[in-house]
Parts: sequence; C-alpha cells; structure tokens
Amino acid sequence: MIRNYKKYREFEENFISKEKIDFARNFFLFEEMYKEAVTLGVLPIKNPLEDIDLAIKTANILNSVPKTNSNNS
Repeated sequence: MIRNYKKYREFEENFISKEKIDFARNFFLFEEMYKEAVTLGVLPIKNPLEDIDLAIKTANILNSVPKTNSNNS
C-alpha cells in the first residue's frame, strides 16, 4: 500500500527519467504481442468498420468528460 503518494510519485518520475529507452527490446515486445494477438485470433481485424458506430459513440462520450486538474490528484 502506498502511504505517501507524493514521495512515491517523485521516486517513480526519477526512476523513469533515468531509465534508458531500449528500442530493440521495445520492438521485440511489440512483435511478440502482435504474434500473440494473431494466435488468439484478435488480429488481423476481419472487418475494420464493424462496430465503428460504437467506437464513435464511445469516443464522443469520453471526449465530453471534463478534464481533471492534475494538481488535485
């Protein structure tokens, strides 16, 4: 359980800023996740326009939610 969120957040930001970006590793992970999605039958999408109306409605709903102030979180 995180007791001091501010201190944790500072640690996390410091840790992330020091971490080097490994493009080869990230690309490898992406390829493996894509292969897994193909194996599971999720990709490639058979009909990309299927359920487009639902996606549009969802996007409209999400975009209508007011932005929160990041200082309050």
